Amino acid sequence: LDGIATLVSVLSGRVNFQIQYQLTFCLWVLSFNVDVATKLNKFGVIPILADILSDAQKEKVSRIILAVFRNLIEKPEELEVKKENCISMVQCKVLKQLELLEQRKFDDEDIQEDIDYLNEKMNASVQDLSSYDEYVTEVRSGRLEWSPVHRSEK
Repeated sequence: LDGIATLVSVLSGRVNFQIQYQLTFCLWVLSFNVDVATKLNKFGVIPILADILSDAQKEKVSRIILAVFRNLIEKPEELEVKKENCISMVQCKVLKQLELLEQRKFDDEDIQEDIDYLNEKMNASVQDLSSYDEYVTEVRSGRLEWSPVHRSEK
């Protein structure tokens, strides 16, 4: 796992798109391993890839980053890790990037599938997070009320 720290370190610097692609490809291949996918964000992978995604000009760089993000949600077996990764992506403004990417036309249909998948999973985690946060706040205050979150069909 020491190699991941090196990949992340190089990616966090200013490197050209080909190096970004190749190093992210390495992370993508590694992310198919359940153990690696579970630990990957401990290296700060999500914030760095989110930053690269926001500046990415090349389709292949965007595609491979989205594929890594998808694996970080799909591959870990622990629900808590999946949720943490989703929340980390939301905090790094990946949802906004997905919105912008949806407006572009891509030759590769995998990109649209990954965008749809990531949108669905991140929006679900936001919904869970906000419901839970509101619940905790209500419990701590001692005043439970039928707020909009309790009435939501979602």
